[in-house]
Amino acid sequence: MAQINKLIVLLPIIFVVIQSTWAAATHNHEKSQHIKDYHDRIIGGAIAMRGQFPYQIQLQFVGSHYCGGAILNENWIVTAAHCADGGLPLYYTVVANQYNILVNEGTEAKRLVSRIVIHPEYDAQYFPNDIALMRLNQPLIFGELVTPIALPPANHTPPEGFNSTVSGWGSLAEAGLPPVYLHFVQVPFVSDNDCDSAYQQVGESIVDSMICAGEAGKDACQGDSGGPLVSNDLENGSLYLAGIVSWGQGCGRAGFPGVYTEVSKFVDWIQATIST
Repeated sequence: MAQINKLIVLLPIIFVVIQSTWAAATHNHEKSQHIKDYHDRIIGGAIAMRGQFPYQIQLQFVGSHYCGGAILNENWIVTAAHCADGGLPLYYTVVANQYNILVNEGTEAKRLVSRIVIHPEYDAQYFPNDIALMRLNQPLIFGELVTPIALPPANHTPPEGFNSTVSGWGSLAEAGLPPVYLHFVQVPFVSDNDCDSAYQQVGESIVDSMICAGEAGKDACQGDSGGPLVSNDLENGSLYLAGIVSWGQGCGRAGFPGVYTEVSKFVDWIQATIST
């Protein structure tokens, strides 16, 4: 059985726009229909309160909702590589303090993307190293509703069963429509061994750059791709970015937790990139 990534499928009209202006570097949208499930919806969660996740951003592609992401500092956001390999930076818009994706409330902070850095070892077929950084054309202004998320210690692995929170604007059912408001759900971490054993049944593998979280009925899914999986430091309770929504076998299916990019494996690369 093929893996399926968790990227949202854009409307046909977007393909017309892109094909007419950009033929040489066309985004491989077929990825959303084979290989892995792009996660773009929250399964088994609830509507977030306004400002509950101030580090969350919406990533738009040609003006439409595409993926999620997280704020690292005033100038950089992090998302999944499979959300960022759609071509030139000019096609992307980052929206901070987004809540209702159908209404322009006037409080959103929109920024264009000036630079995209995809991890050099990202593989679009099997999704190891599924991480990308985007530099904004103007710095974000931080406040109560727009704040960065901390990185984890390098190579830190959270304990099995410990809860984390994933958020996004993905659909609420595996074949359903996306929600209007930001949603979230708490999901427990699953050990690499248990996760790999589950996915070996369908011919897939969990590699060192991945971390798993979720249980039956609680998961991210198509449209949540690139969004943040956030956990608490066991010593002081502070929040840190543990994962980035990447792929899975369906959404919220028993025995198949969601698969995320493990951010702690990329701390040195992230810090080196965003310091330039």
